[in-house]
Amino acid sequence: MSSEKLRVDYNRPPILEATLEYRFESALSSRNFEQFQSRIAREYPFVETLSSVNINFDGRELQASPQPMSLKMTNREASGVCFFSPYLIGVSALAPYSGWADLTARFQSVAEDLRKIGGFRKIVRAGTRTVNRIDIPVKDGPHIQIEDYLNAYIKLPIEMGVLGAFSIRGDIVDGDFVTVINSSAFPPPSLRFISIGLDIDVSTANLTAQNEPYFQEIVETLHERKNRMFEMSITDNARELFA
Repeated sequence: MSSEKLRVDYNRPPILEATLEYRFESALSSRNFEQFQSRIAREYPFVETLSSVNINFDGRELQASPQPMSLKMTNREASGVCFFSPYLIGVSALAPYSGWADLTARFQSVAEDLRKIGGFRKIVRAGTRTVNRIDIPVKDGPHIQIEDYLNAYIKLPIEMGVLGAFSIRGDIVDGDFVTVINSSAFPPPSLRFISIGLDIDVSTANLTAQNEPYFQEIVETLHERKNRMFEMSITDNARELFA
């Protein structure tokens, strides 16, 4: 993989959603949780409450444990989302993707707001994720060869028939960083396309310092690794679609 390809700035990036997040060792208090929601409400006025339950099976019975409430707050343009729980803060940029600089600026803004309200809390995980949709024009019938566009794919003997829906996942450990790659069939924007989803999540839990310059460096490292994984996952045929 050449360094030149890693510097490509695509005219039509296939990103549907790009996310940055921190996870904390200790929980935000209920009072601080409400204060933070109020503080960012002008920027993110639309609020959705998210609830979840963990289900565990110990071999004899199912055990359900409710998880802390989280909020998803969206800006007026529906181009950005801030989501947070007592243990997590994150920001997502939605399509059309406005770029990494804009995403990091939004994230740093809400992270600073949270620090002013809740004080210092140790960060135990930092991560970035992008959900990409590669739209392939339908030219010679409603089928494609996935390997023409992805380097990570599923291939079956032709005698089995035509592959319809598919989903594959790879977990990659590289030193202190973990990358999870999912590729799957994806709903296309119209009948003129066949779409493939490429979901890349890069994170680290080995954080050796707790200061702003260090985390700026970590965030940029996550971004570089995500870009490298993306470029290694696609072929030149895919690049031509959004170059």
